[in-house]
Amino acid sequence: MNNIAEFEHYIRCHLAEFNETPNWDGFIGSLPEKTTDEICHAYIKNVPSTLDDIVPAICDDQMAFINNLYALSHVMEELKTDIFLYLENSIQRVIDEQMVYEGYTKPEPFAGYEVGQ
Repeated sequence: MNNIAEFEHYIRCHLAEFNETPNWDGFIGSLPEKTTDEICHAYIKNVPSTLDDIVPAICDDQMAFINNLYALSHVMEELKTDIFLYLENSIQRVIDEQMVYEGYTKPEPFAGYEVGQ
């Protein structure tokens, strides 16, 4: 069962930490690799429907595969990078929403809003 609310909570709990990161500009790609690995792991644990998309079909226990992948911090970096690139847009949407929710940023106006459309 997917639990995006738990992942949103995870992001809210870490936004202050992200804001203290040098060069953080609100985009996941500007965070250190260790942090993006932790975010991707949290996303996968809370949105397990992504497992079929990113874990080889031959794995009997997909979550164990992911847990082992992220526990071995310097092993299989290319695979973790591919997972990050696959999940980046989904995670970024949650970060953007939670930054607005927590008051770090203002919501983007709808397209055409300023020209009266």
